[in-house]
Amino acid sequence: MKAITLFILLFPTLAMASPQTAATANSVYEVIKDFQTLIAAVVGFSGVIFTMVVQGRQARAQRQYEAETAAKSMTQALDAKIMTLAQQLRINSQNSEGKPSEGEASVFPNRPLNHVFRALLPKFELLPPNEIVRIIRANMYYEQYFQRLSFFGPPTQQLPNHISVPSERFEDAQKLQSLTANWMEKPPSLKHE
Repeated sequence: MKAITLFILLFPTLAMASPQTAATANSVYEVIKDFQTLIAAVVGFSGVIFTMVVQGRQARAQRQYEAETAAKSMTQALDAKIMTLAQQLRINSQNSEGKPSEGEASVFPNRPLNHVFRALLPKFELLPPNEIVRIIRANMYYEQYFQRLSFFGPPTQQLPNHISVPSERFEDAQKLQSLTANWMEKPPSLKHE
């Protein structure tokens, strides 16, 4: 831009220095003078296009950064929830205080507490595919735990959303809790060997 301005200012002076080029210089100067509005419009329009391209790149970079940040935050939240649920199952599996006496039953909750997973499910498209598979599998093992637990005993009449596990199945239920916690933290491979 500065070079063009300098050329326009110095060209008439250089043209006057040589009498042979004076006619040529005057004609070029006249052409520039006649089309100065067109030249200014082309230069201005080029500046606008350049600005739009730069802003477009910046906007794309900003959207990419926001998507990566959202995916990272969501992965951390889901991982924290998975680890919390798995840890609670592990603590329950190691707790022998709730073991019922012979002929009695122990009460286990049979409703999953995976509200965070369900709330974030519509945003899973932000996550990388391997993270989606890992998180869905961990949640699947958690939900299947409650379905498997229902095989150990009937629902209780006193507490809604709980299962009454008889004393002879209590250790099986604890083992199921421990296995489920392990599967949630480190899902087994899906490959058949």
